[in-house]
Amino acid sequence: MRSIVDFAKGGILIALALALLFSSGVRSCLFPFLAALLLAHWADRPVSRLAQQLPRWLAALLILTISGLLLCCLLLLLIVKLWQDVPAVLAGARDGTALWTHLEHFAARLPAFLRGGIEWLLTQLQTQSSALRTHLTEALTEWAASTAAALPGILFAWGVALLGSFYAAADWQRVKEGLLRLLPHGWENAIRSLFHKLMQGALGWLRVQGRLMLITFGLLVLGFLVMDIDGALTLALFIALADALPVFGSGLLLVPWAALTLIQGQLWRALGLMFLWMIAALCRSVLEPRFLGRQAGTSPLVTLLVMYIGLRLFGIGGLILAPIALSAGMAVIEG
Repeated sequence: MRSIVDFAKGGILIALALALLFSSGVRSCLFPFLAALLLAHWADRPVSRLAQQLPRWLAALLILTISGLLLCCLLLLLIVKLWQDVPAVLAGARDGTALWTHLEHFAARLPAFLRGGIEWLLTQLQTQSSALRTHLTEALTEWAASTAAALPGILFAWGVALLGSFYAAADWQRVKEGLLRLLPHGWENAIRSLFHKLMQGALGWLRVQGRLMLITFGLLVLGFLVMDIDGALTLALFIALADALPVFGSGLLLVPWAALTLIQGQLWRALGLMFLWMIAALCRSVLEPRFLGRQAGTSPLVTLLVMYIGLRLFGIGGLILAPIALSAGMAVIEG
């Protein structure tokens, strides 16, 4: 009888794992509860220490509340500081007339074999500017409407996750024992080991990203100081955080900034920004597979291959999770 029950449990777990990988609907339904369990697991150690002085439910409430407030304060400080330190050069993009003037002056300084085509393009843009504004307004309105429609669901999901993390952290030992009872007989140690390896892989990935962001931050600060850009520290920090985004990286901010700077006639600053972007992208492209491969115990080529396969199969999420899965898999094989 036990073998039949264990077989059924194993089948259900395998089916659930496959559904989580390939079904967005299943992921959206289970995300709040999986996030709650991860948050409760993370908070277990500080909650247990504080529970020696206070009731465990109060300790869980304090730890989760203080952690959330600190995270919100850090994000708010970063946003406020960034808003204060945005270079004045970007403000020119808000004035459409000034922008067209800069574009015309820019086209006039181009070589003759390029000037005609650029001037024709500017004429077409001016002719179609009203239509472009209409399309842009419609696109922005549609995006705002879809975001507003999805926002209640997102907030509700995170609210469920936070509330679930409190309930789980307040009685983590019982929750953990209940989850272990759902496993087939003999799977407990294997699942526990796999989970431990996955957590180690995730922490290793975060350490690698932290090192890469620190390198990018140092390069950007040095470059901004050389170019005498105001708010160098804040801008470098924000762009270094954006550099962790898969595919886009620091170019998401540096390339448009360089384009606007070039249009406004600041050729050397635009070249400096593009040079910074190329150096930052080159450093990340070279160092990330090497660091992740060292973390996983594989060669950079294998890590690069796994990252590419993860991107092709599961998108940006696969690009992030593939090195973590590789690290965990190698640890299980070697262990």
